[in-house]
Amino acid sequence: MPRTFILAIAILALAGLMPMATASAASQTTAFSKTVTFDDVTVTTSGSIVVDTTAKTITGTITVKAVNDTTGQTIFQKTVMFGFNFAFMGTTNFVLMIPTINLLLAASCNIDISANSSSCIVSKSPDVAGQGVVNMVDVSTIAIGFGSSNSSCDLNGDGICDIQDVAIVAYDFGAPVFW
Repeated sequence: MPRTFILAIAILALAGLMPMATASAASQTTAFSKTVTFDDVTVTTSGSIVVDTTAKTITGTITVKAVNDTTGQTIFQKTVMFGFNFAFMGTTNFVLMIPTINLLLAASCNIDISANSSSCIVSKSPDVAGQGVVNMVDVSTIAIGFGSSNSSCDLNGDGICDIQDVAIVAYDFGAPVFW
């Protein structure tokens, strides 16, 4: 009996020295909504994104609606469900194309996995070369047009290809483009 009693006390003492187990959520959901006006078109992006850190997946739904400010007519509306894997706890991004009558706009979405946050911005398509990914060809095109009024390089629609346009293409660099 004394050995059993001593063994039980030793086990309890060791258990008291062990750190308590911590539990963290395997998935986090973030929601967002943003409205911007771009060349007389009001674009609203909204959605929710679920990051599952155990399965290393990102899933979600994004709704984009573009309305002509002059007529009030909806010129584009689409809800996209997406899902993909991620390899590390950093940031990831993607571009969702928004075809309108006169412009090819895009919702550029960024997901910060470790901070559990997401956001989307709307601009002209940063995939200016149309290759399905924002890459060096797009960066080079913006760089060549820097300082000009070339509308294909003016991603934010302010009339000039400037540092803001460079920032948009840099923000989306490496991002896959979805239609």
